[in-house]
Amino acid sequence: MPASPEPPREPGRRAGARSPWTRPRDRIVTAVVVAVVVVVGALVWAQSDSRATSRSTAAREQTELPEPKEPPGQLRELWRAPSPKTILPVAHGATVVTGEGGKVTGRDAETGEQVWHYERDLPLCTVGEAWSSALAVYRKSSGCSEVSRLDLATGRLQAQRNGDAELGTRLLSDGTHVLATGRKLLNVWSRDLIRTMEYGRVPAPVEPDRQHRPGCSATSSPSKGQVETSTPPSQERRCLADTGVPPRSDCALNSMALLAGKIAITERCAGDRSDWLTVIGTTNEQDGENRSDEPKVLLSAELPGADARVVAVARDEEPRAAVVLPHTRQLLIYAKPGKLVNQYSLTMPTEELLDAHVDGTPQLTHGPSSVLWFSGSATLAMDAETLRPRWTLPNTRGTGMQWADSMVVPIDGGIAVIDEETGESSRTVAIDRSGYEGPVRLSHVGPVLLEQRGDTLVALR
Repeated sequence: MPASPEPPREPGRRAGARSPWTRPRDRIVTAVVVAVVVVVGALVWAQSDSRATSRSTAAREQTELPEPKEPPGQLRELWRAPSPKTILPVAHGATVVTGEGGKVTGRDAETGEQVWHYERDLPLCTVGEAWSSALAVYRKSSGCSEVSRLDLATGRLQAQRNGDAELGTRLLSDGTHVLATGRKLLNVWSRDLIRTMEYGRVPAPVEPDRQHRPGCSATSSPSKGQVETSTPPSQERRCLADTGVPPRSDCALNSMALLAGKIAITERCAGDRSDWLTVIGTTNEQDGENRSDEPKVLLSAELPGADARVVAVARDEEPRAAVVLPHTRQLLIYAKPGKLVNQYSLTMPTEELLDAHVDGTPQLTHGPSSVLWFSGSATLAMDAETLRPRWTLPNTRGTGMQWADSMVVPIDGGIAVIDEETGESSRTVAIDRSGYEGPVRLSHVGPVLLEQRGDTLVALR
């Protein structure tokens, strides 16, 4: 038989030569390299956020619950769940969110059953609502610095960021932006959690003179520091920059409110005779650049007293804000550029007015034509455009809300259905709160009424 043809050799390889990877030594080296890669990968995964996160999403979006034409004649409890990390009910469509420990839970509004969850091995700071999403803020070593945006209907993660929010932060939304509150620093985020503004003691400012003291503005001459713009020349010294010291290092933010792209703040800086009211925009774009560390001041006014609290911001495009002075029990209305336009006397006691805010934020509800503020024992309605007081309803438990084409306000033993223009009650709906006597924050999902009672969320229908 003719000999079989010899198989072709690989180029550059001698006949009879062995592959280097067939030697035992090379196999051992390869195994060691693979083992190291696997171990390193496992260590990275073990220390990553993914390893420290547990989540489940809803199989499908729930059908949105229809809202009734009018508030029902009676309400009974459907379910309740602990939710110490929600300040007021977080809900949308057919889903209600609770927050406890490190877990955010999306629940069926009618049954309270879990439909999705998101959990980190970190403690929750707070859970808020914006853009039909739940915003979960987690605590890390640097403060409340990890923020996750979760779709309310499904629990899917939509965005994440690391920020500079302080411990005790609260989230306020005007539908376009979210404000993370703080005593030293305020942060504003857009829908994709991009920071659009920060105010206060900025950790790493691009330029040191962009955060000037209230009533002052930066000059073009660094040698002169800052100059006074809205107070007499005799007070010009307070605006002079101290070399090497940030201009707002000794300022404390006492209260704040957000609406229609405007943030109203009361603050006090060392050496000032009294508090200041400052209204800034949620963004500041110059030449196509968003200067997030340079606030656009819309209104600035020195207040006639201390311990001032922001009550509300007007819905009008022009900057306008209401401030309460607890010690004199006065409600002051300021307009641009810092003019006192109206002043009203209040009947609530000083101690109540001092304690009315929760972590520096007023308890507010925005109705079709009114802004409702809860003082601690009474609900005060103000015109949404002028902030002129309309009526006061005593002996209430909270601000109330618009529901089923009506304004409803929590009272002892239930809710009152009232006229938004006059504050007159047409009827009441009884609710058994099982001995709970604290404030009540309302929300709703279709026909389901939601009550935040301290650390507990209660659903009724």
